[in-house]
Amino acid sequence: MYSDPIIVDRILVVAALILPILSVLGLKRRGIIIGAFVQWVIIGAAGPILSSLDPKREGGFLDSIWILGGWIFCLIYASLIYLTIKLTRYGFKRMSRETPQYQSPE
Repeated sequence: MYSDPIIVDRILVVAALILPILSVLGLKRRGIIIGAFVQWVIIGAAGPILSSLDPKREGGFLDSIWILGGWIFCLIYASLIYLTIKLTRYGFKRMSRETPQYQSPE
């Protein structure tokens, strides 16, 4: 089942997109670094894994570029997740403060 390169590629992409979100949700600011590292490792490992499953795949140069500079993209991605979560929480807190609270008549 997991020998099909397309399925493995999709699983790795989903893991690389979801795990940074979970790390930022659970670890707050520390989750940015940990999530970025996890994403960088998953996508960095995806190249050799997919090359072993599909010998015709020619992605060695792109894999090398990812290993050298992909961490920058991962930090940006994890930071955007953190910022989105903070802004969403701030919006909900502000909305709950500004919404009139209905009291039952006494």
